[in-house]
Parts: sequence; C-alpha cells; structure tokens
Amino acid sequence: MTSSGAAPLSYQWSKNGTAISGATTSAYTTPITTSADSGSQFTVAISNSHGTVNSSAASLAVQAAGQLTASATNLNYGNITVGSSSLLSVTLTNKGASSVSISNVTLSGAGLSIGGVSSGLMLAAGSSAVLNVTFAPSASGTLNGSVTVTSNATNPTVTISLTGTAVQSLSHSATLSLTSNSSNVTGYNVYRSSISDGPYTRLNSPLVTSTTYVDSTVIANQTYYYVATSVDSAGDETLYSNQVSATIPTP
Repeated sequence: MTSSGAAPLSYQWSKNGTAISGATTSAYTTPITTSADSGSQFTVAISNSHGTVNSSAASLAVQAAGQLTASATNLNYGNITVGSSSLLSVTLTNKGASSVSISNVTLSGAGLSIGGVSSGLMLAAGSSAVLNVTFAPSASGTLNGSVTVTSNATNPTVTISLTGTAVQSLSHSATLSLTSNSSNVTGYNVYRSSISDGPYTRLNSPLVTSTTYVDSTVIANQTYYYVATSVDSAGDETLYSNQVSATIPTP
C-alpha cells in the first residue's frame, strides 16, 4: 500500500474499524497472530492539512498451524534393576493442518536415552513419529525425569514425565546345617533337586568339611529340595538324610 500527498502525512491504522494504539507510521506489522485473527480487516487513515483519506481494507489470512500431541504424558518404568534397562515409547502426532518442525528434544534425569525422534525431524500434517525413551540406571534411586520436545507448533513444547525406581539386584542363598551321627565323619556331600524326592544332583566338590553349607546358586521364587550324606575316613558314604526344602523369596 502506497500513499502520496502534501507533506506532512500522518497515519492511523485500524483493525476491524478500531484504531490500533501506536500504529501511526506508514507501515504496520501485526503481532503474532492465531487462527482467530483470520479474516480481520485492516485499514489506514492518511491525513494532512487538506483532510483525511481512508484506504481500502486489507483482509488477513492466517494459515492453520501444526499442533503436536503425545499419546501419553507420563511413562512409568516401575522397578528396574541396576545394570538392566527398559524401553518405553510415546507416539507424537501432528494434528494440525500444516507441517511441524521439531527443533530440539531434551532429557532430564539420570540413566535416560532417546531414539526415534531428534532435532530437525519434520512431521507433515496428520503424520506421527514414535519417541523411544530408555531407562538404564547405573545406581539405585528414584527417577523423576522428563523429556521435552520443542517445535514450531502452536504448542511449542510437549513434555512427558518419566518416573520409576532403580533397585539393586538381590542375591539369594540357602544355608544348610549338617549334623553327623558318627565320630568318624570326615565330610559331607550335599544334594539338591527341584522336585520333591529327587532325582538329586550333588552340589559340592570336594567334600564339605564344615557343619554348614551355603547354596548361593538358587533363583528367586523357586523351591529346592535337599538331602545330605556323610563320608567316613574310609571314603564310605551313608544313605541320603531326610529331605528338607527351601523356598526362595521374590525378589
């Protein structure tokens, strides 16, 4: 839009018939607009000593912008053993009418890493991308983290909270007390089965010479059945003792 006439010229811009405060120069730049501004009418009144002339109206067209949504706002890993890892995913979808450009993906929290979505990714209208977040703790503790996706969408940041607990692995064992019924015992053999009454497998080599045996090869949430024998100085071995059982807790 151009103007001419005897100087000095003064200007007053209006939006939908209402004067815009401070818009008194020959050019006018709108502030950031939204879809609600589409169709607004802008005019300018130009004045000098001879009078005032109103321009024809210019209609503003606002292109619909992209809108980024996440399929979840929280990812909960539950209990994760230190030294292991767990991957959870969230789907990012552009529900707007124009493309969305992702400028940054940032993480907050220890032991976290991401994949599938990175800065520079362009999502066309209606398209989606899967963001993978892996929690691999190196020390025990509570995770209160987040992943934030920054873009040029109408909602410039999307934040997903990340929660979980890193726990140390527990080692279990079963301790057996061994008692001889003879003074000529030089040691013991310990046998184990996962089935009551066997068949049994010998656990020790060489002979157990103390009156206590610790089985450190047990697995959580399993029941084991044990018998023992004693061996005398001649190398003779007795029959199996009475069977005992041990149920290993979880975790």
